[in-house]
Amino acid sequence: DAFVELAKHFVANEDFAIDSWALTQFNELAVMHKPWYYRLCALIKAHMTTNKLSALAIEDKMLMYDLVDALPVPTKYGKILQMPSLVTEADDFKYWAQDALVKLADRRSAVDLVVKPIHLQSGHGLTFVTREMRESGNYTAPALRELLRQASKMDWWKVSEARKHVRHSAVIQPAYPLAKEGKLGGSDMASERLIAAERMPFRDSLESWRSLLRQCTLAADGSTCAQPDRGDWIFDHGDLVMLGKGTVRLSATKLRDASEAEFKKLVKTHKGSEWGVYLRPHAAVRAAFTWADRPIELKVQVAWGRTYYATWTAVDSNNDVYLTQELPAEEWTCRSAWHGFTDVVIDDLEAKRGQPLLHVRETEAWCEHLLKFADKVAFQAEFIAEKLRAPWVRVDFFVPPPGMESAWPVVLNEVEANSGMTYLKSQGEVVSHPDQALPVLTSRRERAQEELKAIVKGGWDARAGGGGPK
Repeated sequence: DAFVELAKHFVANEDFAIDSWALTQFNELAVMHKPWYYRLCALIKAHMTTNKLSALAIEDKMLMYDLVDALPVPTKYGKILQMPSLVTEADDFKYWAQDALVKLADRRSAVDLVVKPIHLQSGHGLTFVTREMRESGNYTAPALRELLRQASKMDWWKVSEARKHVRHSAVIQPAYPLAKEGKLGGSDMASERLIAAERMPFRDSLESWRSLLRQCTLAADGSTCAQPDRGDWIFDHGDLVMLGKGTVRLSATKLRDASEAEFKKLVKTHKGSEWGVYLRPHAAVRAAFTWADRPIELKVQVAWGRTYYATWTAVDSNNDVYLTQELPAEEWTCRSAWHGFTDVVIDDLEAKRGQPLLHVRETEAWCEHLLKFADKVAFQAEFIAEKLRAPWVRVDFFVPPPGMESAWPVVLNEVEANSGMTYLKSQGEVVSHPDQALPVLTSRRERAQEELKAIVKGGWDARAGGGGPK
């Protein structure tokens, strides 16, 4: 309701208008089986045509860069900063471009680089050139020029009609630090989280499993497995986990003490299954998502001039962190996609998926950091939306990793009109058993979809009924 009221008074650029009829009728098209935000994304893309100058402008990343740079300084937080444009593909014929490329290729330079197509979106076509890569001698000035040329030639079919007419070019920028470079980070990669200490067909002998268990120091309850040079690890709450469709648990203590007859019964029951030892860091030392090998990009979705939510995708969409403000209140909340899931359930899901997921303490640690920037990125995103008169727009910012706040500022990355992102809207459900996971996630997704529909379609419906400033 709060967003619908905002819609009635929002000064909207007609180039971004989507009439209520289109929003309703679009449900009948071929994308009907898709979630509503996919339909919204497709509809926005269909409306981004070449006869709309604002659509052409917002799809041209370099033009948007210049536009944002020319905006007046907002009343709060100072000028909106952007990553410097060091060299573009269009600069190739300028006398200073060759010197700039030579400096960027210098092995002694401490700056990591990213080559970025400016006519694409969502990180497509990025190429990173690190200090270590330049030290190999393979990334000379001509090689960087070739990377620019290749990036400018890249194409992607999932773009609007307006974006198809955007000039193809590329830019070299400094690379923003990765999340794992901060004090909550480290050199650990995802494989460090899920360690198959040994995986073998279940037909192997009981003694082979006992031998594996003897490599660990088991507590009386069989719950702790210590490995040299790795600190303390939980031995999957004392269980061995069958990796595959469904999870079968077998207490490590019981396996250690099992008779041959009991073991043969298990072999017969689970014939053909593969079993593995699943180790994870002890809760006392696991307080950060250390393998996030990408910058912290807070994507701020603005609807009718107000922030709807901001999200950071840590590694993949299974590990989204959401920052939201329930209007008209001003207080922020920060949750992961797994809000309310106990660590025991998340452990189970990790084993089934074979990939790391944010646990409770990790979410708390990252939320504490991300909330430091919530007010600033929301204010600047709303400022840009107001100047563009864009009723539905996403503004993406890079924010510094923990411990690097004084070295790196918050910077704008890009502005995107064709955004259909949504989040899982929790109502505080507690998930304490794996069987509850899918129904809860489904209801959260459906709840968020209905809210998204109410905000976007409800806003345009309200304007159609009572008009609205243009």
